[in-house]
Amino acid sequence: MVIALTLLVIFHTRVVIRALRRHAGLALALVALTAIAISHQVGAGGMRVLDLGSVPAVLEQFRASGRFFWPVGLTLGVGTVALLLRAFPDRAGLTLALLTGAVQFADATLLRDRLREEVRRVPDWAVHASALRPMMAEHRRLTLLPSWFCMTSSDRAVTDMEHRRLLNLLVLGAERAMPVNTMYVARWRDPPSCRDAEQAATPILRGELRLVLPTAQARDLPLIPDAARLCRPVGDLVACSDPEAANEASTGMRPLLRLGTVTAALGGGLAPLLAAGFDARGDGTAWTVARRAVFSALRDGPTLGPVRLEMELVGYAARPGGIRRVGVRVDGREAASWELPDGEVSAQRLDLGAMPSSGEVRIEFAVEDPAIPAARDGGADQRRLGFAIRRITVTPR
Repeated sequence: MVIALTLLVIFHTRVVIRALRRHAGLALALVALTAIAISHQVGAGGMRVLDLGSVPAVLEQFRASGRFFWPVGLTLGVGTVALLLRAFPDRAGLTLALLTGAVQFADATLLRDRLREEVRRVPDWAVHASALRPMMAEHRRLTLLPSWFCMTSSDRAVTDMEHRRLLNLLVLGAERAMPVNTMYVARWRDPPSCRDAEQAATPILRGELRLVLPTAQARDLPLIPDAARLCRPVGDLVACSDPEAANEASTGMRPLLRLGTVTAALGGGLAPLLAAGFDARGDGTAWTVARRAVFSALRDGPTLGPVRLEMELVGYAARPGGIRRVGVRVDGREAASWELPDGEVSAQRLDLGAMPSSGEVRIEFAVEDPAIPAARDGGADQRRLGFAIRRITVTPR
């Protein structure tokens, strides 16, 4: 782009001047953004050639001022191509514009390679992620203690490690879109007050997973009701939940089992029926992400009689081309044993007998040794996958 601008300035100075006059306001704005991006300290190589002192408070809010050059660079790129096409004859201008784009693309190769490596890099977790994922899959909400603004340690290294643990836990919670009691926010107008003691003393809710980090354990664990029964260590953390209510919806009744077809697409009706151990993101597949996954619904009306569930499934085996074995229990009784081909769509069916009155049907899927795509196939997916449900059709039998 610099070479193309130089050619324009040398051979078509009038075109450049005319464009600057026509867009004088934009040019002044770009100059101002560039001045801010240069920052209060200017260097050349390893030398500092200009130091303007402290940054004014109004600019301190912007922090990394180099980002102000991003719109300048983008505008220069678009403007250069437009001027090349205007200043040079048709074929010459088009050739120069395409050449400029090709040089820019080649120049960014190293940046793209680094970004690709960063995306593919498996995080160096500060928490026991492999143990926490199945736990989160069986719960509906997440409470973290201490919350972001309630750190008590005066040791900077300890605080930095707790912040790292909190960020790791927020990432794990985001994989399942779980509501959480705290969040890292770069700027607050009014920072929230610390309410950890109040949250710790609240009885554990249905479907809640409460994780207590090391710096809060001495302070908050004694406040948690029935902690001796409900809490257990997970690495450096302590995890608290009610095992009798962990797999139930946090509010409201269980969804009804209805005749017809439900799918894993967004709004397709399948997600509410997946009580635990599934990751339904609305992309057309609901994957099991734990060794145990649960389908749960209430039978009423037309579904009280014998019904058949026809399922469209996709297996994900421990090795490419292998077989995914799944054990199936209906209402606590062994019902089926499936062998699902890796990566292939297969049809399976379950027959449910008649029920004398309305009640819950509970289908449990046992997945032996779920596979992690990041380890099996590369990439960044750290979920523990067994199989996916694409659709379920319920018919009278």
